[in-house]
Amino acid sequence: MRLLALLPLTLFPLVTVCAQNCPVRSQSGPAEASVASTLHGTILRHDELREWFGLKLEQPVCGQDEIQLVFSDIKAQRRAETFRECAVSASGKLFDVPTGYYSAEIAISDPILEPDSTCHPFAVKPDLTTIPIPTDLKSFHASITVDYRGKGHIKVSVWRSANKEALQPWQAFVYYLLTGGQDVLWFSCHDGFSIRGVTQTPKSRDGFVGDAGAPGTVLQDMRGVNTVEFICTKQPKNTPSKEK
Repeated sequence: MRLLALLPLTLFPLVTVCAQNCPVRSQSGPAEASVASTLHGTILRHDELREWFGLKLEQPVCGQDEIQLVFSDIKAQRRAETFRECAVSASGKLFDVPTGYYSAEIAISDPILEPDSTCHPFAVKPDLTTIPIPTDLKSFHASITVDYRGKGHIKVSVWRSANKEALQPWQAFVYYLLTGGQDVLWFSCHDGFSIRGVTQTPKSRDGFVGDAGAPGTVLQDMRGVNTVEFICTKQPKNTPSKEK
C-alpha cells in the first residue's frame, strides 16, 4: 500500500530542466539528479498492473515523454489524483527507478504540484480502507486475480461466505501488495480476521511464504492470469495477540 503540499514554487531552489538535471547512472545505487527541476505537463492516472500516476510532459525530459509521480503518503496520492487530466507544474529531483515496482523509467518522489489556473480539481476520494465493515460478518471469501496480459490488471472480489453476497469496497476487507522483482503477491484480511483455505491457480511450485497472518506467494504465469483465493474468518475477541 504520502503529504502533498501546495506551496509557492518561489520557496524552492528550482531550475529549468536541462541535461545536468537528469539522473546520472551509477554502480553505487539508484541515480538521482543533483538539483531539483520544475516540469510542466498533464497528470494521468494509469489503471494497469500497478496503478500509477504520471506527468505527461509538454516537452521530453531526459529522453522521456512521461515521468512517474511517486508519493510516500497515501493522502498525498489521493490529493494528486484530484488533479488528474489537469495541467500542472511539478517540482522535485528526478531519479532512475531502481525496481519493477515502478512503471516509468524516471520518476519524481513527493513532487510539489502547482495546478494551472485552468484546472478544476475533482473531489478528494475517501480512504476506502477506513470504511466500517458489517458488524455481523463472521466469514467472507476473497479472490485476487493478477492478469499480465496487455498492460496488466488486478481485480479483487470479496463476498460473504454464507450467501455469496458481494461486499464492497474490497479495500475495507482485504489488503494486497505486488512486489516488483520476483512478483510476489502478499495479502491479508481486515484486522480481527484470520486467513485460511488459501488456494492458487496456477499453483506455486514453492508454496506460500511469510506467516499465517500475511502470507505471500510467487506468481507463476507471467504472461497470463493468476488467481489467489482465501477465506477470512472473524477471530474471537479473547484471542490472544501473537505480537510480543
